[in-house]
Amino acid sequence: MEYGYELATIDEIIGSIGMHKSTVYSLYTGKKALFRATLERAIQRWKQPVEALRAVETDDLEATLIAIARLLIENTASPMGLKLQRIIITESFRVPEITQIFWEQGVRPGFEVIVDLFARRARQGEILVDQPELIAHGFLTLTVGLVTRMILMGTKISQRQIDKRIRLYVKLFLDGVRPRPARERL
Repeated sequence: MEYGYELATIDEIIGSIGMHKSTVYSLYTGKKALFRATLERAIQRWKQPVEALRAVETDDLEATLIAIARLLIENTASPMGLKLQRIIITESFRVPEITQIFWEQGVRPGFEVIVDLFARRARQGEILVDQPELIAHGFLTLTVGLVTRMILMGTKISQRQIDKRIRLYVKLFLDGVRPRPARERL
């Protein structure tokens, strides 16, 4: 995780963990398998607990979405989150399956909480959504993705500016999915 796939050597890795080479090779078939296992462990430590996302849900959908976006941005833009994203971007051409691992193990559990939230609120008539998965992708892209991408690219943005963007993006999102007379379902 410190050097990325290309710069890390098996000897350096073995030296840093205090294991014998034979022990490492008995557990992992090679550098790629060790890298993948290291990445999976890092994702498990980094991922946003779904319980924390569920805990911020209230009757007020706007407040809930703002709280969810804050939690996800805080986690995604954390030092570990940024490091993971940079490694995945850099190393995905060497180890293509890591993008899927990141999605399945790190992002998808939180995504499913949002899909469930949208599906329940749609059944209650609070929002007009026929495709909660597609709408959840849009919500995450608009709220979390834009801010995180700015931070990932080195843009200096204060917490106040982040909060302002979150509130604006959540309002834009809700304006698009709340019922209005003679509106089609999304």
